[in-house]
Amino acid sequence: MAATESLVGITPGSGQYLHAAARAVASTSTEEQFVVPAEGTLPTYTAIARGVRVNTANSHLLFVQGDGTNYVRLRRLKIRQANIATASTLDIRVLRTSTAGGGTGAISARAFDTADTTPYAGTVQSLPSTKGTEGAELLSFRLGLTASNPITSANQEEWIAGRHNEKPIIVGNATTDGFCVKNIGSSATEVDVEAEFTTSSYL
Repeated sequence: MAATESLVGITPGSGQYLHAAARAVASTSTEEQFVVPAEGTLPTYTAIARGVRVNTANSHLLFVQGDGTNYVRLRRLKIRQANIATASTLDIRVLRTSTAGGGTGAISARAFDTADTTPYAGTVQSLPSTKGTEGAELLSFRLGLTASNPITSANQEEWIAGRHNEKPIIVGNATTDGFCVKNIGSSATEVDVEAEFTTSSYL
């Protein structure tokens, strides 16, 4: 059935107004409401681990834990080869974590907007000496590796949430909630891992 255009009258009250754009529809003056997508206003962070060695299988190349207050939504994850490799592929997986890792490799995840709290208040690390507790597997990649220059865009994988209106990966607000990027196999090379995520006080 064909859609029928209609008008909805709005009377401002208590000094409040809706942001709108005036437009004529079928010779009738209308007001089209502006909408700000909620995700676009949320604090957004990037956690970047460069030149991470993948010569030890089952390492946590990067992990992000909740900050104890806000929910985390993983919006984008990019993994790219950084150096010449000796293997043709690398098995990469993203898993939930129920405890944080520990030791060295702390990363300061920075906010896109300097008005937001920066760096991110939760724990972020690369190659922790003590790994966190792993949970459900959420994503899986086969990263193609090259044994000679040039290293190109063919040697990277990128996952972006919302391409088909699906949910992002959501991490709880407790410090025991998080996710990790793990290499199942190994190769005598290095990779860059970049995670972009947002935070909110609501689920």
